[in-house]
Amino acid sequence: MKRQHHESSSTFPSRGDCVTDRGLRFDDSVPVEVIEVESPVLTGPEADQFEIIGMKSLHRLAQRPASLVVLRYDQPVVKRKGSLEIITASVPAGVFDRSVADVSFLVGMLVDKFMYHLPLYRQHQRLAHAGITLSRTTLTNLGKLSIELLRPIVASQLRPVLESKTLAMDETPVKSGRSGKGKMKTGWFWPVLGDQDEIVFTFANTRAKAHIEKVLALHFNGTLISDGYTAYAGFTKARDDRVGVHPARDIDELTPRLWKEKFASSPMRSDLYKGINNGLG
Repeated sequence: MKRQHHESSSTFPSRGDCVTDRGLRFDDSVPVEVIEVESPVLTGPEADQFEIIGMKSLHRLAQRPASLVVLRYDQPVVKRKGSLEIITASVPAGVFDRSVADVSFLVGMLVDKFMYHLPLYRQHQRLAHAGITLSRTTLTNLGKLSIELLRPIVASQLRPVLESKTLAMDETPVKSGRSGKGKMKTGWFWPVLGDQDEIVFTFANTRAKAHIEKVLALHFNGTLISDGYTAYAGFTKARDDRVGVHPARDIDELTPRLWKEKFASSPMRSDLYKGINNGLG
């Protein structure tokens, strides 16, 4: 006999921060499938001689072949009596017209790819192993369309960052896109850190000044903290010095006395610099 339920881990015996006596850790969001073990003596000829006085629990971590499910919507088709009027019940609208993918599948696909670094071709293999036939092209197109839906969210996140009086920006290379068989092109992440500890990662295929202008030109008029890369200096020169640049790498060369004199009065700049080195470098 089996039953599904969510069980609080606090009910299990603990050992340190473990929730089971064998060292298994899990939180309340993990479903627990209870398998009731039958005792042979309770069904034997002398069953009336025994009674249950307690229960011991053993926990093992298990995995199912797939967490995928096909949602089938059965729509009743009705006809008004005495007329030719036919009505079909509507189903919840999908994210994309005429698409086979539910919103939960689209979200899971993007999370697997960008958070857990599972490429689409491996996701395609996993679908096939789970008994689902879906073309690689369909999977790629669903990914592209879903990403486009996120652009307004990124724009909304970037807008308050650009309102900062002091802003930090950096660039770091990342492999992105194929340049040939077995080779990938180099793209660039351009993280932008605002004075309220808000960060947005912008992307470009280039390390040129043009991307700085694209991101900052319209809405930013404060002080930009950057490294010594010449593109930043070129950006401020083109804007008639309306944006100041403080090269962050020069801070490493300052003595503790100079650090205190130049930056102690601005804790936020110090935090931004540390954020660049610790979080963005």
